[in-house]
Amino acid sequence: MCRPLSLWTSKDIWNYIHKHKVKYSSIYDEGYERSGCITCMFGMSLEKIIGNKDPSYLNRFELLYKNNKNLFNSIVLDERIGLWKPLTDMGIKLKIDDEKYISLYNERKNKISEWYKNFENNFKKVIKEIEARNPNVFTTIDKKIIFKKYFKNIKRGEKYE
Repeated sequence: MCRPLSLWTSKDIWNYIHKHKVKYSSIYDEGYERSGCITCMFGMSLEKIIGNKDPSYLNRFELLYKNNKNLFNSIVLDERIGLWKPLTDMGIKLKIDDEKYISLYNERKNKISEWYKNFENNFKKVIKEIEARNPNVFTTIDKKIIFKKYFKNIKRGEKYE
């Protein structure tokens, strides 16, 4: 695999672009660090880490909210697409002041908390659903080991989002 720019920093790339007057997409001027499908969540966990370290950092969905609220509403808050669900499940709370989003986020977090309160029963349901698709996937010992590991971690307050 060849990655000729892997040794370049962002500063190196921008210096080259400006020096050689290379045309580039205007989305970079809006604060985005990459182009591609607006609904792609690949790398959101890294953006969460950056956002936790730097409160002024806006992830791609926060930038979308800032730059195009209509598009944000149609993909993040839409009933059918509803990217707020996986974002919430991943533990990512967008730094936006939108009543609908805040309400949906809080409702989802409450559902997740309730799920963990009833972890033992919910865990058994998940295992049954997996086994319905593939009956030979777990042995009895596997199920006990998995349950014991996750139940112990959840008792300590860890959540698997």
